[in-house]
Amino acid sequence: MYKWWKDLGLVQDLKLTRNQPLIRYVGSMASLANPTLSQQRIDLTKTIALIYIIDDVLISTGPSMNLLFSQKPWDISVVEKLPYYVKSSFKALYDTTNEIALRVYEKHGFNPIKSLRKLWATLCDAFLVEAKWFASGHIPKSEELKNGLITIGVQVLLVHMFFSTWGW
Repeated sequence: MYKWWKDLGLVQDLKLTRNQPLIRYVGSMASLANPTLSQQRIDLTKTIALIYIIDDVLISTGPSMNLLFSQKPWDISVVEKLPYYVKSSFKALYDTTNEIALRVYEKHGFNPIKSLRKLWATLCDAFLVEAKWFASGHIPKSEELKNGLITIGVQVLLVHMFFSTWGW
């Protein structure tokens, strides 16, 4: 896990990114304690780390990262028009999501990539709402706080866990 985190190079690219890979792994260990679920723990840890990375990037970049999910969803060629730190973050998300989907496909014959991509897009849209609030100094009203039900990332984690542990 630490090697993956280090090889991503995001800590060097993104000075504002939280550099805490061990903390992310502890959450995965608590969720998937069975010793036979090592790969699933690693995949879940990567997912947790990416949630934090994307949150950090969207707060600092605002709408530019959202282009990756709206105009041409998940089109890697769109990345070329964006700043380097957005490119590296999106590439990490793109590669890791495809890697996890491929592992599920090889094991079960079902490719969850569309579901995973849709979840990430929904999460990024919600992060963008919070980024706009942050940038404008807006204090959300109580009904607007429902956005936090998405930005906490639980849906993304649960769906990744479901596909990773499916048929275990």
